[in-house]
Amino acid sequence: MKEALGHIKLIDLCRSYPPAFASAIMADFGADVIKIDVPGFSFPLPLLQGPESWAFWFVNKNKRALSLNLK
Repeated sequence: MKEALGHIKLIDLCRSYPPAFASAIMADFGADVIKIDVPGFSFPLPLLQGPESWAFWFVNKNKRALSLNLK
C-alpha cells in the first residue's frame, strides 16, 4: 500500500512549534521531510528544548535532520 503523501518532499526550516508539528503530521502520512537547523538551535519553549525532551522527539519523528552552518 502506498502512503498518501509518499510523492512529496518537504524541507522543514521551522523555528516554532506549530509548523514543526504540521510537518511531523505530513511525515506521518509518508512525506519525505528534511529538517534543517543551525548548529545549537533549540525551540523557544522550554518543553521542547534539547533532544532529551519527549516533546522534541514527538515533533521531529519520521524526519531526517541536517545541521547547516552558513557563516
